Amino acid sequence: MKKIIIFTFLLFGATAFAQTTVTNSIFPAAGDTLLRSTTVNIGTATVTAPSAAAQNWDLNFLATDATLSDSVRYASAGMAFSNFPNTEIILPVLGFGQGYVDITATDMTMVGAGLDIMGLAIVAPFSNPQTIQQAPLTYGTQQINDTHALLFAQHIDSVPGLRQVINGLGLPVSPDSIRLKLNGSSNLLIDAYGTMTIADSTYDVLRQRVRILNEITIEVYVPAFGSGFWLDATSTIGGQLPFPLNDTTNRYDFWTEGSIVPVARFIMDANNDFIQAIEFLGYKEPTGTTNSQKLTEIPVFPNPANNLIIVQAEGLSEEIFDLQIVDGMGRVIYKVQNLSSSTQTLSTAEIPQGNFWMILTSKNGKLLARKALTIAR
Repeated sequence: MKKIIIFTFLLFGATAFAQTTVTNSIFPAAGDTLLRSTTVNIGTATVTAPSAAAQNWDLNFLATDATLSDSVRYASAGMAFSNFPNTEIILPVLGFGQGYVDITATDMTMVGAGLDIMGLAIVAPFSNPQTIQQAPLTYGTQQINDTHALLFAQHIDSVPGLRQVINGLGLPVSPDSIRLKLNGSSNLLIDAYGTMTIADSTYDVLRQRVRILNEITIEVYVPAFGSGFWLDATSTIGGQLPFPLNDTTNRYDFWTEGSIVPVARFIMDANNDFIQAIEFLGYKEPTGTTNSQKLTEIPVFPNPANNLIIVQAEGLSEEIFDLQIVDGMGRVIYKVQNLSSSTQTLSTAEIPQGNFWMILTSKNGKLLARKALTIAR
């Protein structure tokens, strides 16, 4: 169930409530373009502790490594719009699917999704819709705890091509039906406020901590003795899918009134321990030497890519590494573990078109390399 927890920080005094208010002007509309700069050279940027006092984040030293531009699509352009006719826009779901979003004056809610898994089209509503954003936002008054769930269940022979896919997975039984269950939780909290200076401009901002967890379970129905039972096939089927079944997003968004893109977005690692990259408004040319995180430059080609990429990882300081491809919201949409420091050829056929970051980390989570990657078809 979706719950809004209202709490009051009495010890903070009245001044905690006289801060910036951000309205639904931050809600995107179909046709909008989300344009921002990105960098992995985070310098002295840190995640400061939540505070009842105004803070000042001076990130004017950040310079643009690359720019990202994404268009907000009309829901009516989606493959499953007829199932969700009251929605306005499409946003990514699980990094590779189309999430259909209903927008009101106070809420952005994902009510259903269309997924393309191994060439099979799956369409399902959320039994508990996912709250994407709410408005107005103010400091110290609102925390959003949201649990969402999606269930797709279908007889195998009713989906063209599904029987052939299932038979090729090496299951120990011949199933009758399949169901995919997504269970997730979202926690969004305005935990700080103040001013931010970035790309030579200063903004009044609210900091929103975002944590989203998603888990997919795959089950098959096995007829037996006039009845049957559901068998968990997640480990068997999941290992052959081009995306992770467990997805964790941690980030900090700094919102200002009137901007559909955060002034800055700190994209964190899965444990929320360190900043992997920063996206920010505006554009700033690199000048001189900054206090940058030293990362290995790795060749990746072709880039833009279509159905595969070649990663030349010989120069990494670690012999074994993990590779992730992350979208602009910080969601992991592709993950491969235990790769060796050599040339790797990876399929990107199941990754949607768009702009992404490819992240290489050591087994203990140390960031080794990061590369902007575009998928274009």
